[in-house]
Amino acid sequence: MVWSHFTVAFDEGLAAARGWAAEHGHLLAPTEATWENYPIGTWLKNQRAAARRAEDPLAKGQQAGSGAGGLSRERRRALEEIDPAWCPAWPVAWQRCFHLARMHRQTGGSLPEREASCWCRARTSGAGCRCSDWSGMRCAACSSGCSARY
Repeated sequence: MVWSHFTVAFDEGLAAARGWAAEHGHLLAPTEATWENYPIGTWLKNQRAAARRAEDPLAKGQQAGSGAGGLSRERRRALEEIDPAWCPAWPVAWQRCFHLARMHRQTGGSLPEREASCWCRARTSGAGCRCSDWSGMRCAACSSGCSARY
């Protein structure tokens, strides 16, 4: 049997990703997030960076999907099975806010109509969303005491 530290490390991260997603409904964990003492936020950030390297055809002169230090297609598929939006082309903070707004609406909540109105704040990171910021593809911090969950 051939043992690979990289395979074991990925499998541990994937297990933590499953646990995080089961509780939070997504793989958009803030960088400082942990799951049962595993640094899931950092691990996911690193997996997104590896996925982008793998898709960059200019990286080391490789063909797309085989970049040096990139995420293999098999590993990317494993993460996509958990959350198809785990590695968005736009900023993760924006995707996280979009997820919060979608979940808020699905549970009957409404979004404010006036600009700069706050409707959520993430407990795990302190960052929040203002729906008025979405038109510019960005998410702003919130200073109110609301309590939506990431």
